[in-house]
Order: sequence, then structure tokens, then C-alpha cells
Amino acid sequence: MNIQLLIVDDEKLTKEGLTNYIDWASLGVTQVRAASNGAEALELVRSFTPDILLTDVKMPHMDGITLARHIRELYPDCKLLFLSGYADKQYLKSAIDLKAETYIEKPVILNNVALTVSKVIQAVAAEKQALERQTLRDASLSETKKIVHIDLVQELISPNLDWEAFKKKYIPTYFTWQDNASYAAVCIRLHHCMDFRAGKQACHALNQFLLEKRLFADHEFFLGFLENNCPILLTSVTYLAVLHGVLNQVREYVKKEWGFDSTVAIGPTVHRLADLRSSYEIASGNLEYQHMYFNYQSILDCHFALEEKPSPEELFARRTYSLDSLEQLFQTLRAEHYTDIRHIKQKLYELYAATCLGIPLTWEEFQLYTLQDYAQMICYGMSNLEDLNHLEQYHKQIQKSIRFMLQNYMHADLNIRTIAEEAGLSPNYFCSLFKQNTGVTANEYLLNIRMGKTCFYLKHSDLKLYQIADQVGIPDANYLNTLFKKRYGQTPTQYRRSRP
Repeated sequence: MNIQLLIVDDEKLTKEGLTNYIDWASLGVTQVRAASNGAEALELVRSFTPDILLTDVKMPHMDGITLARHIRELYPDCKLLFLSGYADKQYLKSAIDLKAETYIEKPVILNNVALTVSKVIQAVAAEKQALERQTLRDASLSETKKIVHIDLVQELISPNLDWEAFKKKYIPTYFTWQDNASYAAVCIRLHHCMDFRAGKQACHALNQFLLEKRLFADHEFFLGFLENNCPILLTSVTYLAVLHGVLNQVREYVKKEWGFDSTVAIGPTVHRLADLRSSYEIASGNLEYQHMYFNYQSILDCHFALEEKPSPEELFARRTYSLDSLEQLFQTLRAEHYTDIRHIKQKLYELYAATCLGIPLTWEEFQLYTLQDYAQMICYGMSNLEDLNHLEQYHKQIQKSIRFMLQNYMHADLNIRTIAEEAGLSPNYFCSLFKQNTGVTANEYLLNIRMGKTCFYLKHSDLKLYQIADQVGIPDANYLNTLFKKRYGQTPTQYRRSRP
């Protein structure tokens, strides 16, 4: 523990005696500084924070009482002790006003000074220990509150909230809101944040941001999340102009700190705590709808629930799909904007799992994408499956090599030697066998795959040509443009404009 002592006396012998002939370290003092008058002492305390001031009263340039007043202003917790001769008694009233600990009569006896100051040192040490314990308690409570608030939010918006159990668990330590006030639920979606476990970290970071910037008082909000990575804010601040100001700063913070765009949905104001669930459902429903179909990035004021438009049963009634039927399915979804988003995502996940050739996304990860993303992922998988359907007619080594091409065509350094090694054949024999089976060279087949995928991306994505070029293993966009025009008789831009 660090305890610092400042000694001030204009008498050289007294100052040196107090500084050098008392074993301050054994009394618990870690640093001792000395000055000859008040003005010199004030210079010292610019870089030195005294816990105890031991000062003479009568000194030139600045007396001890004036010095003590300055020290008290700078360091309110500093303990004051005065050295006083008999003639200095007139100053003692001022010392009392300053709430000095005591005064020591001159001439000083070092043992008496050490005894007197040691008692003050013990008091300082006790206060510091108490402050450290309180700081630790506050930090622990702050961390506990962050965790508790997540649980609290989840319970408040639960459809099966047990109010009696809630009150016993949270009131009054963590929750003091009352009915007949104004509240709202706010949902925040982080775009392209594909870690579905990020909700807790986002809540903690946003909680700290809101408090540090004083955008909300501690009792005005609670932050939590549900099964995805979307933070949920429950707030008693419902004036929309104020909320928009706060949430715009939140969106700027998310963009600056994490690089994510975001959409925020504000549910309608409610006046009963039991209705927070309704405010949340309306905000969440609107947010999911906007993200699914429009990838909207701003702040939504959600005054009403969406008008329900469930998808018809026959929409996903097919037992088998082709690339054409999938394209038709997504055209319907884009045109109709059905509102049963979760059901549609579940059905699309089944299609995705059936068409994915690699390691599929988990359901939690899959939910974070948009309709445009789903169309691209599922149609891409189906395109690969259709490419594989005709392979049975070929030699097993050639089948293996084509599968390898389909899985690695996006790598610009993919070459015949690598493909032949994967098939377990020498390059020369591989090239001969490949042409015998397919009627084209391996390089021509690889180019066919890459050009087919270029058409796919032009039709099913909004990627720019240089991005598509990188995706298909032809990193030179100008070269890809030349190849495309030569093969299809039109530029990639013209092809994209002609897509249905």
C-alpha cells in the first residue's frame, strides 16, 4: 500500500530532523518529500500526491494554513497535521475549520511526532483498504450486473414470464422499473457478423459504451440477447428524437470498432412491464423482415406489427429440385415477401443442407444471412450437383479429377500437374485419358467450369466483375471479360442485364 507524506517547515534543523531521523518506512510511509515553505510545497504537489501533510503554521511566502487550504482543494482526502509554537495559537481556529487531525507543539520531540503521525498513518491505511475493497465490490457488482442484465432481459421478453419469481430474483437489487411508465424494446442487428456467439460480447461492449458516453443513465436501460447475435435494448427513454440520437451513436460505434453495418428497430412504446414482450416482438419481426428481403441498414420506427402473409404450403412442396425450379422459388420469395421468416429459413436450410458439398453452416450461422445470400448459396450448390450428375459415365480417376476441379476451380494456381496428382496419374496419361472420356482437354474442361460459374455469379449475385474474376480463379477481370465475350457473344454486363 502506498502512503505518501509531505513535510513543510522553514526551520532547516526541524525539517531535516523530521525527514531523516524518524523511520517512516517502519511506520508504513512509502514516500517522504520535504519543502521549506508553502509556495515550494505547492510546486512539489504538482507531481506528488500527499496522503498526509505535516506542516508548520508560521512560514514566509505562504503560511501553513493557506497551504493547507490549497492542499485540501487539490486533495480533499489528505490528512492535515500542524506544527505550532505557543505564539501560534491564534491560528488554531483556522486549523479546526480545516478539520485538521491534530497539532503538535514546538519545539518538536521526534518520538512524540512519530507516535502522533503513526496514528494518522493507521487511519489512512484503513481508509485505503476500505476504498480498495469497495472498488473491488463495485467492479464485481458491475460485472455481475452485465451478466444478470442479460438474464433479466431474456426473462422480461419471455412469453412465459413468472412475475412473482422475477420480483424475488431481481427486485430491488437489479431492477427498479414500475408499471405506468414508458418503455420500449430495441433490436440491433449486426450485418455480416457471422459469429452467432457474439451476442454476449456485443452486450458487454455496448453497455460500457452507453455508460462511458453517458448516453443513458445506468437505471435507464438493460441489454441482453436471445438465440442469435442481435443485442436487445430495453429502455425507459422512449422519446424518439432522443432514442434516434443515441442509436445513431451506437451504429457509428459498431461500425468504427467492429467494422459492421447495422440495422436498429425500435418497438412501440408500452406502459406496462408485461407489454415489453409485445414491443420486442414487433421490433424483432420488422427487423427480421427488413433484413431478409431488403438488407435494410438504418433505424426503423416500428409502431405496428407486420401484416401477416404466411407462405403457402405448396411453396416448398416439391420433393426434388433443379436449378431452374430453385430460381423460380427465389423469384417467388423476392416478389411475395412472405412474413413467416423463421419457417421459410428452416425450409431453405433443408435445401441448403441437401445441396452443400462441403461442410455446411450450422442452423445458428445460417440464420444470419439474407434472402439474396440464400439464393446464391443454394443455387450454387445445386449447380455443382448438376455438374456432377453426368460423371458416372467416366473412368473413376476422371470422376475424381472433375470433382477436384469443382472444389478448387476458384484457385488461380490450379494446374494440370496438381489435378493429375490428385487422380493418381502421370500428367501425360491423365491428359490422354481425360480427352478420351470427355471429348475435351482438361484445361478446356476447367475453363468451362470457370465460365459456367461466372454466368452463375452474374445471374445470382451483385458482385462486380473483378470480384467474380477472383471467385472463379481468373484474377484478371479484363481477361475474363475478353473470354466471356468470345464465348457468349456479349459482355458480362450485357449478360447480367438480360437475366430474368
